[in-house]
Amino acid sequence: MKRLFAIFFMVSLLLLGGILEIIYIEKSSSKLYDITNKIHISCEANESNLNNKTNITLVDELQTFWDDAEKKLCLVVNYESIKCISETIAKLQIAIEENDKSVAYENIILLKNYSDIIKNVMGFNFHNLL
Repeated sequence: MKRLFAIFFMVSLLLLGGILEIIYIEKSSSKLYDITNKIHISCEANESNLNNKTNITLVDELQTFWDDAEKKLCLVVNYESIKCISETIAKLQIAIEENDKSVAYENIILLKNYSDIIKNVMGFNFHNLL
């Protein structure tokens, strides 16, 4: 009976950990998309001057969010899977400071796509069980 209880307890812990991981990945991915979308809207509203205070503040918010999220995500996923997001945020920051529209929009699109890819790569997948 003690073994059965111990097995049930360990399986419950694994399931709980997996569920919490999926929830955190989903929330991080959604917030990454939301902040990136705010930046996109702000850039479109003032295309001639990308390095305005609003855009710089939004990119700083994105950088701060991602620094915190990255630390926690590295506990459950390989850093190589999410390193490209950090690089893209750094490129976006420089593009906005330099007022480079094409590079800024390119990195905004990449970040939006990465936010979708995170869900697919790091989320639950029946293939992972096999």
